[in-house]
Amino acid sequence: MYFTIGETASGFFGGTITIGEFGNHNYGSSGYYLNNYREAYLTKAYNTRPTMELYIFGFDTQEEAWNAKDNIDFTYQPAYGGNSKYNMKCIASSYNVYRKGSGKNQQFPSNKWGIWLVDFGGADLGINSCLPVTKKHNGIYTFKTTYKGKTYTSILHLKLSE
Repeated sequence: MYFTIGETASGFFGGTITIGEFGNHNYGSSGYYLNNYREAYLTKAYNTRPTMELYIFGFDTQEEAWNAKDNIDFTYQPAYGGNSKYNMKCIASSYNVYRKGSGKNQQFPSNKWGIWLVDFGGADLGINSCLPVTKKHNGIYTFKTTYKGKTYTSILHLKLSE
């Protein structure tokens, strides 16, 4: 059992929206994973529509993902030239959205679920005020997800050059 961080993978402009690896849309994001997908390195994000959505992924059911927002905490450690903490739960703190995995690889199977945490630059959506993410937000974001009595760690290394 593990949790990872994924991006909207398909269906943004119609159809079913799913979760997958960074860069699935060719909208400009890029990144990579290490440590069996427990560590995600985001090197390029996009802050304009369609904005970049990140999820904590790995829940067994839709209901468990739906109820997860109160069981996810994160800490920030400045790194990679960053000095300003980004609110990585700006969507989850007020809006509960869950999605299935894309099924395109074993890390994002279609029988698992994730919860929407953040929508970089999504202030125009009227849902919440997720600000654009920039290199001043670079750092190490450690997410702790308590699930079925255990705590799981997922790490996002934000290493933006812009």
